[in-house]
Amino acid sequence: MIHIILAGVAAAMLALWVKPLKPEYALFLSLAAILLLMGASLGRLQEIIELVSRLMNRSGVESVYYQILLKIMGLAWISQLASDICDEAGCRAISQQISIYGKLMILAVSLPVINSVIETIETIFPG
Repeated sequence: MIHIILAGVAAAMLALWVKPLKPEYALFLSLAAILLLMGASLGRLQEIIELVSRLMNRSGVESVYYQILLKIMGLAWISQLASDICDEAGCRAISQQISIYGKLMILAVSLPVINSVIETIETIFPG
């Protein structure tokens, strides 16, 4: 893990050094570092998905909740990545809109879980 962090910091420092000379090269360097770091994290993501899957199977929780959890993880990751890329490119307003849209999509995907929790509460404490 430490080598991934150090590689990211080194790429950021190199991009900062190159930026005054060739801003477009700094952006491409940042994008290349993002892709490499994302590739490195995909292996860990697979481990997390397998662990969550095993936990969900043992707990007896419906598979629809597992699918919602995976969608939320994917939406968070993709929207944050796109937001960071836009921010790095100097498009802060676009970055913020992508971030807001990602949060709204996460809320939309999680509504069935929220609805289920409310229904459970209503059955426990009838009004």
